[in-house]
Amino acid sequence: MEPAAYSELATLENDHWWYQGMRVITRTLLRPILPYRPNPSILDAGCGTGGNLLHMSAWGSCSGVDRSSLALDYARQKSIPRLAQADVQSLPFRASTFGLVTSYDVLYAQGVNDVSAAFAEMARVLAPGGYLFFRAPALSWLRGSHDRFVHGARRFSAEEIQQYAIHAGLVPIRITYVNTLLLPFILLMRLVQRLPMFQTEQGTTDLNPPPRWLNAIVRTILYLEATLLSWGISLPLGVSIICIARKSPELLS
Repeated sequence: MEPAAYSELATLENDHWWYQGMRVITRTLLRPILPYRPNPSILDAGCGTGGNLLHMSAWGSCSGVDRSSLALDYARQKSIPRLAQADVQSLPFRASTFGLVTSYDVLYAQGVNDVSAAFAEMARVLAPGGYLFFRAPALSWLRGSHDRFVHGARRFSAEEIQQYAIHAGLVPIRITYVNTLLLPFILLMRLVQRLPMFQTEQGTTDLNPPPRWLNAIVRTILYLEATLLSWGISLPLGVSIICIARKSPELLS
């Protein structure tokens, strides 16, 4: 990513509606799983500036890796232990180390040359019966200026994610799109960004801090999606996609 993108991430990830809403959605989807693996060892593969690691520390013992030294510098300012500089395509851990591996919006980046290899590495470091929680930007026709700003190379469909998980030896448990209710507005914004007068080579961010009242409204919309997901409803389209997959079909001990 551009250095400015890491600065933006570190500044916004506590209070911005998107990060707050996605954390609630994440907790909602992981809640049925985590009781079966109390206090698991957790790896955040591509931890960025560490915001997700801080919240996941309530679930178990967390480690984080990122290829960016700048991102890790921001994470260390949060006093996060167990950080390492590494590529998600070559994780510096023994096989079967972690009960939960998370990947938040990492594998769509230009720096990931082989998505299949990254999935295989995350599967390798998972313990038998462990879970992968994967989130990424969805739908190639939503590509826009923000993707250029953060050096995003690809967006995913449900079918693609399912195949990546299966080829890595994982069993998909649930795949759903998220950020669905805001999809029409975000699509309109993408179409406007494609007009010649709004084109920039470097791209521009979507995550400018909104007024507090607007931040609260759109955050509530994501909270509503979390409620729908808690009822077992999987959403058919959305700006992002989430996959939960398990290593091997063995019963958890």
